[in-house]
Amino acid sequence: MTPQEPQLEPRAARRTTTLAALAAGLVFMTACAPEGEAEFAEASGPAAETEPAAAEPAEATATESGETQEPEPPAEETDPAAEDDSADTAAMPLDSQDAIETISYEVPGESNTTVEVGLHSLRVEGEVMLLELSFTGEFYGRDASNIYQMFGGHAVYPELNDRENLKQYTVIGSGNSRWSTPATNSGFHYESGQTAPYWAYYAAPVDEIETITVSVIPGAIEFEDVEIDWDGQVSAETAEDAADNGESEGE
Repeated sequence: MTPQEPQLEPRAARRTTTLAALAAGLVFMTACAPEGEAEFAEASGPAAETEPAAAEPAEATATESGETQEPEPPAEETDPAAEDDSADTAAMPLDSQDAIETISYEVPGESNTTVEVGLHSLRVEGEVMLLELSFTGEFYGRDASNIYQMFGGHAVYPELNDRENLKQYTVIGSGNSRWSTPATNSGFHYESGQTAPYWAYYAAPVDEIETITVSVIPGAIEFEDVEIDWDGQVSAETAEDAADNGESEGE
């Protein structure tokens, strides 16, 4: 017996059957799809437009490297009035009304010029001593002047004289490199009636003294018996007096 060859369907018939099955499946899926999905399918064409998403608050976002970026905090609001107050305080010079003692100095050769010198403080700060003065010039018929010009073209470097121990203390440094407010023909200029602050540093006293003489202009402007503020540092003489007082009270 010869084997029977299988009966093969014609290719056209198989293609027709496959297309019919696909068409039936599409009809079934369209009928079962939710209404929302059908609308989405219609709007997904090239002409579909989308509205931009509303801005969301800043949140922590993850970068491609996996690190988390926190949103930057909003800048803190500052009070303009408070800033103005701090700036005025920093720029405020010494007030001549707060001086411990004042001396009016008539500049030689300039009859229309006087300088009121105010003593504000003399205190020890560790190994140095700080002197604070103020100069208020009264001059007429001339432009604003610096400290050098106020005193008729003389550099101002006050001297501290300990006459009891025959010691003199001068401003630390030399020439134009001194620890003081610029007193040569430089520095800020002041109008008549304005107060110029002045400071200068000296070596701290080597002797146990409580007072000293401040000579602003030697032989012309001197503050005698100026008390030294030890700024919490008790001199040997003061400590000895306190100890003596304690012993006498105990007896």
